[in-house]
Amino acid sequence: MAFLDKLKETGNTLKDTGASVVAKGSETVAVTKLKGKIVNENKAIDGIYAAIGKTVFEKCTADDSEIPEQAKAYLPEDVQKQFDEIKERQEKIAGFEAEIEQVKNN
Repeated sequence: MAFLDKLKETGNTLKDTGASVVAKGSETVAVTKLKGKIVNENKAIDGIYAAIGKTVFEKCTADDSEIPEQAKAYLPEDVQKQFDEIKERQEKIAGFEAEIEQVKNN
């Protein structure tokens, strides 16, 4: 009988271990799905930040800007530098586009 008791005990241990593994696996899947949702929400927020930044840039640098020059002076220095960098990169893009036209015309 001791053998059968030991066998039953081992079976119960395996059953409990299996149930624990399944529960842990389910937990891992649920956590992974939730982390994926968090990543997606953070990406959406980053897109909104980019849109806000683009809008502010366009409003501040437009020729007919409604934002007075004095208000622009209150922008942080690093933001002003980033504005300058964007302008420089836009000029490079314009140059590349001009080169594309030259290549097409030749």
